[in-house]
Amino acid sequence: YDVVILGASGHGRECARYLRDIAAHADRSSELVGFLDDQLPIGTAVAGCAVIGTTEDLLSGRLGTPSVILGLGN
Repeated sequence: YDVVILGASGHGRECARYLRDIAAHADRSSELVGFLDDQLPIGTAVAGCAVIGTTEDLLSGRLGTPSVILGLGN
């Protein structure tokens, strides 16, 4: 299943690492398709993936219906 991470800063990068670790040992396959971030330009490389959109892109349905991990911290 396709996964996006909302937030591409420190906590979002940690979530990407955990997702990859879990996917390496799980029966079900998941794929991190990218990050959503309202501050970074689309296409910015983060932790081996790219920023693919914003929160608005997700809410509008433009990205389909991926699973979302909240990678927001303080």
